Amino acid sequence: MMMKRIENLIFRHAAQQGIRHLARPDLASDDPTLRAVYRQLAEEFQTAPPMTLHASAPALLAGYWHAAREAYVVNPAGRALREAVAAEVSRLNTCPYCQTVHAGMFAAAGGHKAEGADLRALRAWAAATLSP
Repeated sequence: MMMKRIENLIFRHAAQQGIRHLARPDLASDDPTLRAVYRQLAEEFQTAPPMTLHASAPALLAGYWHAAREAYVVNPAGRALREAVAAEVSRLNTCPYCQTVHAGMFAAAGGHKAEGADLRALRAWAAATLSP
């Protein structure tokens, strides 16, 4: 229980400091889509700024959480490689906050065990998204 409180403190307060151009989401929203997504986030992951950035468009947030949930909650296998792709895209987007988060998630998912050639190939693939 104490670890969950610490995690909540980090995600809900410290993480917000890295996001400067979006308003903090209203977790008590009357929107039924937002309430449903927030409830599921709270139960299965974190109701945190990285996950709630799309709250101004409830349908977008629901779609984002649907995709993220598959990667983080339902099927975490291969997560390290997905985080490597996300970190590379964040680097290309020059988003220091996202780079830090995804690099940390990569390490937490056992990224140090990822195969060198596979990892390089995925990063190259992610980098290619900048030029169609």
